Amino acid sequence: MKVDASSLPVCLLTVGAKVLSETQLHDYLQFSIRNQIAGVPGATVPPPYGGRYRQIMIDVDPLKLQAPN
Repeated sequence: MKVDASSLPVCLLTVGAKVLSETQLHDYLQFSIRNQIAGVPGATVPPPYGGRYRQIMIDVDPLKLQAPN
């Protein structure tokens, strides 16, 4: 991204919801709203700021990973 007087933001979008969790709202912004704005010619859309990201925790047995098959 170039940084000069012409790269100042033209629009700031702030959202909130009473019926969605922070994770659901973040997913909606990331995968729906952001994709719609990115389709506008000349638009540069940074990722959403704030909210909660999805997290997955996996327990792995290293011996089973090294075993054949």
